[in-house]
Amino acid sequence: MPRKARLDFPDKFYHICCRGQRKEKLFFQKKDYLVFLKKLKKVSVECDTLLYGYCLMPNHYHLLVKRREDLLSKFMSKLNTSFALYFNRKYSKVGYVFQGRYNSWIILNDRYLLNVLHYIHLNPGDDPNTGQYKKYKYSSDGFYRTLKSDMIIFRIPHFQSEDGIFKYNKFMNDPYSEIPYYEDSIGSEEEYLAIEKRTNKICKANFHERRKNQSKDILIDANIILERFKLNLLLFNRIGKNRSYFEIRNYLVIELFKKGYLQSSIGKLLGVSHTTIYKIINLFHDF
Repeated sequence: MPRKARLDFPDKFYHICCRGQRKEKLFFQKKDYLVFLKKLKKVSVECDTLLYGYCLMPNHYHLLVKRREDLLSKFMSKLNTSFALYFNRKYSKVGYVFQGRYNSWIILNDRYLLNVLHYIHLNPGDDPNTGQYKKYKYSSDGFYRTLKSDMIIFRIPHFQSEDGIFKYNKFMNDPYSEIPYYEDSIGSEEEYLAIEKRTNKICKANFHERRKNQSKDILIDANIILERFKLNLLLFNRIGKNRSYFEIRNYLVIELFKKGYLQSSIGKLLGVSHTTIYKIINLFHDF
């Protein structure tokens, strides 16, 4: 019987879980965790997939991501293949490292998004009252508490305000004082079926419409960002490629990326390659 195709749509959040083969360990040493996180950071930028949460446990991991232009399967294939090569080489293994296909669940509403983040961060300790999860090094909980991380990671919308850290701490201690809890937190049946019934034709049309709108908006936002330097895009392109040009360009790339623009859209605007945009984001991000 053929496997059911995954729901894989742009501009949606996904909860991903992947286990080691036969539930065996994926991470034996500190270095294994750090190598995985380094690869996650690299692949998320390469595939233009936004990371909003993660937790690495000894024999499995959880991710909370937002899929944009590239397919989720491309992102996961590059991530797992890269880590599997490292793992087999280091531990002199052969064969599969991960147990079957990764699991992914599309997130249909803000309520479910909050519940997923809460679940992911509590993996190291199920009881919030013990505070065990706060001490765990290999999850994004610390980022939500301090806004500091070596990863390129974003906060989910509920915690993006100036009091986001306060709201997050309150939420983790008592999540259902912040949001109502419903058993169908994955979203209503109507929401799920509406997404599942979309055809490739509709998705393709929506994709091109989004790209058209991005082209209009990115020009406006780029000029707003350049106002800080008393420039607009036309003047910026005329200043010549000196040190000042590259510093402003790098700042502009980071700010547009933080606003959610695709790397391909930023590259097209500035006339640079996807590889250059990737390198700038990877080297100069500060968020």
